[in-house]
Order: sequence, then structure tokens, then C-alpha cells
Amino acid sequence: MTHQIVMNPIDGCTAAAHIAYYFSDTAIIYPITPSSPMAEYIDAWAAAKRLNAFDQVVSVEEMNHEQGAAGAMHGAIAAGALASTYTASQGLLLMIPNLYKMAGEHLPAVLHVAARTIATHSLSIHGDHSDIMAVRQTGVAIVVSPDVQEAMDFAIAAHIAAIKAEHPVIHAFDGFRTSHTIKKVEMINYETIKPFVPFEEIKAFRLKGLNPEHPKAMGSCQGPPVWLQAAEADNSHYNKIEGHFIEAFKDVEKITGRKYEIFEYYGAQDATDIVVLMGSGCITVQETIDYLNAQGQKTGAVLVRLFRPFSINYFISKIPQSVKRICVLDRCKENTATAEPLRQDVVCALIESGRLSKIEKIIGGRYGQSSKDFIPADVVAIFENLKQDKSMDHFVCSINDDVTFKSLARKDELTLVPEGTVQCMFFGQGSDGTVGANKNAIKIIADNTQLFAQGYFDYDSFKAGGLTTSHLRFGPKKIGAEYYVYDSDFTACSQQSYWNKYHTMLVSSCRKGSILLLNTSCKTVEDFNKCMPKNMRAMIAAKNLKLMVMDASDISDKAGLPGRINSAMQTAFFMLSGVLPQDKAIEIWKKTIVKTFKKKGESVVNKNLAQVDATLAAGAVFEVKYPATWGDAPEGEEVKLYTDRTVVGPRNAFLNQEEE
Repeated sequence: MTHQIVMNPIDGCTAAAHIAYYFSDTAIIYPITPSSPMAEYIDAWAAAKRLNAFDQVVSVEEMNHEQGAAGAMHGAIAAGALASTYTASQGLLLMIPNLYKMAGEHLPAVLHVAARTIATHSLSIHGDHSDIMAVRQTGVAIVVSPDVQEAMDFAIAAHIAAIKAEHPVIHAFDGFRTSHTIKKVEMINYETIKPFVPFEEIKAFRLKGLNPEHPKAMGSCQGPPVWLQAAEADNSHYNKIEGHFIEAFKDVEKITGRKYEIFEYYGAQDATDIVVLMGSGCITVQETIDYLNAQGQKTGAVLVRLFRPFSINYFISKIPQSVKRICVLDRCKENTATAEPLRQDVVCALIESGRLSKIEKIIGGRYGQSSKDFIPADVVAIFENLKQDKSMDHFVCSINDDVTFKSLARKDELTLVPEGTVQCMFFGQGSDGTVGANKNAIKIIADNTQLFAQGYFDYDSFKAGGLTTSHLRFGPKKIGAEYYVYDSDFTACSQQSYWNKYHTMLVSSCRKGSILLLNTSCKTVEDFNKCMPKNMRAMIAAKNLKLMVMDASDISDKAGLPGRINSAMQTAFFMLSGVLPQDKAIEIWKKTIVKTFKKKGESVVNKNLAQVDATLAAGAVFEVKYPATWGDAPEGEEVKLYTDRTVVGPRNAFLNQEEE
């Protein structure tokens, strides 16, 4: 279908919520990280009187817990209203009783889930598939999208398939890695979707709803004489769900021009070694397969889109006949089980299809739990392990397991971002405004250039005071790279206190010859010799970094916003990065500040604008020319450039540092 293409920088939650609003009569909400933005957007759009597919404003009801949200959704949809909800982790677990009921009663509810770690030995707000796997037995359909664009596209398929199949659907995407990553994607106009809304099926669904005008029984009690017969008779209903998703993906292709299948194969058609996985890890695997196959290897991947129901025939059809070895990757750990869930499905599919006898080996491993970074070096290690005569099974990626010795060692790191991509990192402190300013920056770049853009923001569960890192990329080609920035062209650090605790990760994240911007009161080499750790100075010199300095804290204090240094630091970024002409960048940045802070009053707006002007003043941002002697190792030590990523993420960087 021809339509005007509009590209906007949005995150995965916005993408899914944009579609969910259009297909819903009512949204039942209760916030839980990282799904909360979806509920917030739905509520805001309803307040703004946005219309859905039925030219009505969506009715939004906030409950007092997730179990209440599930019950209210169950009741609403039983009465003939198209209902949706948004949840994750323990919130999804509280919905399990209603999921069983809605599946058994053939009710087309849609749950958009920002998949998150289930609390076990500790709580984690970060992402993996443990919550999705914990509800796979409920009978609901589960479709998993790998990035922001697919979160929007798959949401369309989820709602259409739910209505046509008369069955509840969970549309899942990785918490934080997809839900909170900002990417420049194609926005799908509601008018473009409207011809594909199944209005006839919706009318039939509404007529079946519970209504005192034509009462009927639902959820009655059955005993041994009939219960089993009814359960088995339902097989025909479940057998049709796969077909409805295939057709729904065809509708998405007609709307967007993008083709999707319930399983997709990527890689060499004569591959001997393949992996099977789902979610955002697919993007990293695809990039690495391109790299390996360019070197003459024969690798591939089966990408799982529709996890439940698991279509054996469709899955098997995607495995090339040349495949000898298979590795199944799960983003969860299922203690006490013989294997993780996706691997169990794959093995069963191979057995039932008769393909298992043609496969030399099938192994499994775990990756990305609690948002542990999954990088191309991990994928290389997985394929190398798969080719060994004695491959490690039940392995784990991205850590050094020195207890049970089940980890795969990473080899050389790979930079697989497209040529011309600029990468930036910002080390900030929770509540100093760094994350918010960088979200604005990536949107400014995306909206005002032809560049593709990506922004990922890593922070802990503290409300304020914790370490935050912002990972920004922009370039002329589409950006995958679903992992941290490790070779930054521009790095900024807003806190001088981080020099001691995080300096190894901070400097090692910088590409050689790149810019390092520090917020500090230090102005001279002598000041830095007193305040900066010797090893940090040596690393800066070893990487030949361009050391830029500003006192953003002093600027924010004088502007009347102590601690809120984001406007000053972001101004310096636009001055130094060159991504936009400086005059244009500053003009747009000032407009963004007005838009962002106007609800807090004119005084706050003016104080932030004062920070911009103070940063632009001569001498506010300057280069420190350090001596060659900085490159000399501290007495009795070597200059160590941190390359071991087994403890990934700046929050944990201090665990890998040598004591000063």
C-alpha cells in the first residue's frame, strides 16, 4: 500500500502503545517497570481525546494492582469490549489465572509485555524472557518483536490475529533494550491501518459478549464425563491460530511493505551451523552472521517470531538441509529443568519431524539475562563452541563463570556498526538530567538530519544518585547494534567523583583519538595531576584523547539550578560533536528546552537557557594540552586498557579495576 513515509525517533513502548490505542475500546492499566510508559502514553492520548479505530476515545481504567488489571480486562472483554493491558515480570505472573481463563474462553485480549527478569535470588528491573516463559503454558499466543520498528509492526499483527483467531495474545519485546531504546522508525498512520481492521469479526465478537438482553453461561463447572472431551475438541481452535498470524503478517506487509514470517531464516543457504533465538538478540546475531559469512564461514539463524503456538512444520521448513549443528539460545534460566524452554521446543520439533537423525549435535546456552549485554564477540564464541568436537552444553554468555565453569570466553571484540556511524557515551548521575537531555539530543538529531539514530539509556533502580550511562549512535545507514557503545567517538562525564570509581570503563570506552569531555573545576595540567588518578592520566595519553573541560556545575549553580547540569553539558556536546552546524543545533536545542520545561514555569526555562548561553561564552569549554609524560605508567605498574567485558556495564566497572 502506498502511503507517505514519516520517520520519527521513538522507543519500543511508544511504538506498541501507538497501535494498541487504535485497536482498543478500553485499556486497563497498572504501572510496572519497564512497561509503565505504555500505560502513560495511552492515558495521555485518551486525555487528549485521540480517537481509536471506532472513532471513539479509549476508556482508560487504572486498577490498584496487576491482578485487578487482569480481572478487569477479562470482564471487559467477556462483555464484548476490545481490551488491552501493559505489564511485565511479577505483574504478568499475577495475571496467570486470568490468562488461563481468557484462553479457554476464546477471548481476544492483547497484552503488551516489556519482558523483564522475574525476581528470584534478587529483584531486577532489567530485561530477559523469564516472565514470558513463565506463562507459556497458559495457552495464550505469544509473539516476540526484536526491535522498535517491529514492536509497532508486530503490535498490528497481534491485534488483528487476536480478533480473527478469537484468542488472547501476548505481544512481547525486550524490557529496556527494546522498550526504552529510541530509534528512528517509520510511523504507521491510522488511516493506513483502517482498511485492514477486521470490522466484521469485531461485530461478531461484540454480539457474543455477555449481555442481560441475551444471557448465556460462560465458564461453567464441568466434571469427568465431559471435561476432557471439551478440552480435546478445542484442538481445532488452537490449530488455526498459526494461520491467523501468517495472514496477519501478510496484512502488515501490505500496510508497511515489510515482510515478516512466524519463523524467519537468516544467513547462508548452505549453512552447516545455525543458532535459534528470539527477541533483540536476533539483531546482534544477524550482524555477526554477515561478518562470519564474509570470511567464508557457513552460518545462519532461525529467528522465532511466533513462540506460541510453536509451529513444528513451519520451523523445520526454515532449517537448511545442509545444517549439521544447532545451538538454541534462551534469554532465561530454568532451574531444575532438563533444558531451557526454547531448546525443549526445538528438540521436540526435530524429533517429531524426523530431522533429529540428520543433525550431528544440538546444544543450548543462555544469554542476556537481566539485560546482560550480548555483543558480537559472544556470537562468535557461540559459533566457535558449536564447531568444536566436544562443544560445551548448557553454557552461559557474557560472564566469567569461575564457579561451575559453564561460560564461553569472548575473543577479540568486534565493531560491527555500519560505516560512518558516530558513537557517543555520557556518564551521568541519576536526577542530574543527563538521560533526559540525551533523549532530547537523539530526537533533535533524528528530526533535523537524514541520519538514522539510536539512543539507549542504562541506569539502576535508584530514584536518584545512581550511575547512568547514555549510549547514542547516529549515521547514514540503518543502525542495529543492540548493545552498549564500546568505542565512543565522543565521551562525556558529568561527575568528577567517577574518576576514581569508574575511570577504567570511562576511558576504555573511548576510541583512540576521540573527544573526552569532563565536567570539573580543574583547569590546568597541575590541577589534573593533583585530582586525577595516575592510571587514568596514563590511559588518556595512551589513547591520545582530546581532553575537553568545562565547569558545568559552576554554570548550573550560577544559573540557579544547582546539580542540574544537563543543559550545559548538552550544549557542549552540540559544540564539539559536529553532528549539526553549531548555530542550527543551538537554535533547536533552545526550542527543545522551552518545550521541555515550560510546564515547570518561565523561571525554570530561563535558567536552563542561561546555562546554554554561559556554555557558549568564550573560554567556558576548552582543551587541556597534557604532557607526553602522562603516558608513562605509574611507578611499578603497566598502563592497562580495559578490554575484559565479562563484567559488562559501567555500574560494575569498578569490580575489574586495579587499586590505585
